[in-house]
Amino acid sequence: MDDWKPLMPEVVGTLPGGGVLRRTDPCGPTPAPVAILGVYPALTAKRTFSVNGTRMTLPTAVEARSFDAGSASGAEIDDNYLAPIGLDRARVFITDMMPYYLANTSTSSSGRSMADNIRHFEQASGRTTGVQPRPPSGELVRLASTLPGNLDRLSSYFAACRPRVVLTLGTEPAAFLRGMTFAAASKQTDALLYAAPIRLSVFGFEADVVHLVHPHLFIKKNAKWMTRHGAWCRSAGRALVAAALQAKEQ
Repeated sequence: MDDWKPLMPEVVGTLPGGGVLRRTDPCGPTPAPVAILGVYPALTAKRTFSVNGTRMTLPTAVEARSFDAGSASGAEIDDNYLAPIGLDRARVFITDMMPYYLANTSTSSSGRSMADNIRHFEQASGRTTGVQPRPPSGELVRLASTLPGNLDRLSSYFAACRPRVVLTLGTEPAAFLRGMTFAAASKQTDALLYAAPIRLSVFGFEADVVHLVHPHLFIKKNAKWMTRHGAWCRSAGRALVAAALQAKEQ
C-alpha cells in the first residue's frame, strides 16, 4: 500500500530561510467515520526577504499535516466546519487532493504573486526551492489524477480511513471525485455545493459525499456562501454527521 511513497518523497525542496518543502500528510485518526478532502496544503510561516534590493514575502514553512490543529488553516476548519456540524478532531480524517504546497499566482498589492516572489528568489540566489506555481484550476484537477503516485496515495489513505461520509472543500475536489472537468463543475456550482449527499466510490470505498465551499471564502467573508454554509451546518450537516457517528457505534 506504500508503493506511492518513492514517487512522493517526504521532502522535495528547501524553502527560503532553510526550512524544508515537505509532503503534507493527513491529519486525524484511522478509521474515521468522516473524512474531509481539501485542495492542497497551506504555508504556515512566511517572512520578508530582500531580493536584489526588493523586499518581498516568501514562504518559510508549510503544513506538516493537512489543516493541523493549532494552525491558522486548522482554526478555520475547527470554527467553521467541525464545531458547527457537531464533529471533533477525534472522529475526522483530513487530507488534501494534492500533497505539496503550491504558490499562489494571484497578484498582490506589490504587483507580484507568491509564485513571482519565489521565481525572483530562485534567480537571485541560484537555489531551487522546489515550490511549483499553482496551476489553473482545470489543470490542477487533471494533475491530481495524473501525478505519479497520487491516486495510490489517496487510495491508501482511504483504505485506512474507510469513512461513511466524505466532505470536499471547494470546486476542484468536487470535480476530482466526480470525474468531471473543472469547467463543467464550475458551471454547476450552485447545484453541486450543499446538495443532498450523493453515494460515490471514493478511491475504492463507497461513501456519502457532500461538496462544501473552500475555507478561503470565510476569509473573504463571502456573504452568499457563508449564509448557505451556516444553514447547511445547522440542519442537514448535523444530521448527516450524527447518523455517521451513530452507525460507527453500532
